[in-house]
Amino acid sequence: MRFLIEKEYDRPLKLDKIADELSLSSSQLVHLFKKETGTTPMAYLHQIRIKKAAYELANTQNSIQDIAALVGILDSNYFVKCFKKEYEMTPSAYRKRFSK
Repeated sequence: MRFLIEKEYDRPLKLDKIADELSLSSSQLVHLFKKETGTTPMAYLHQIRIKKAAYELANTQNSIQDIAALVGILDSNYFVKCFKKEYEMTPSAYRKRFSK
C-alpha cells in the first residue's frame, strides 16, 4: 500500500478502490495501514504530496500552481493552506529559504 501511494501520489487515489483491489474493506485497510505506519492511508498520501512539493519548491522554478498540480492537489489555495500547516510557512517563503 505504501508503495502504491509513493508511486501514484500525483493521481487521484480513492480509499475504497484501493481496498477493493486488495480484497479488503476500507476499514480493514485503514486499520492495517495505521498499525504498520502509525497513520491513515490518506494522511500518508497527504504527507507524501507535501514532501514532494517541498522538494520541487527548493529545486525548481516551477510555479506554485504547477507544483500543486504536479503533486496531485488541483486547488492551489488549498495547497498553500496545507503546505503552511505542515511547514509553518508559505510555499513562497519555503522556496526563498531553501532553494539552491
